[in-house]
Amino acid sequence: MRPVTFPEQNVVFVPPKGMEGQCGNLPAFKGEGQVISCWRLTFWERLLLLFTGRLWFSVIGDDQPPIWLGVHTPFIRHRR
Repeated sequence: MRPVTFPEQNVVFVPPKGMEGQCGNLPAFKGEGQVISCWRLTFWERLLLLFTGRLWFSVIGDDQPPIWLGVHTPFIRHRR
């Protein structure tokens, strides 16, 4: 998977010092007490997810913050 830009994005997080070679930039929306990012799966990742129904999530550190994973945008978008 890779993070992707999206219309509501208003910040880009860079890798922590010392981790520059292990991860890339993270485009995100930051506001309203939350941080939201959008990720695109490769064809093979989508296929694997379809057959296994499993999506793994990992946080580097000792605590597990509250998280939300979903397939629908958390933003209200108005049609033109």
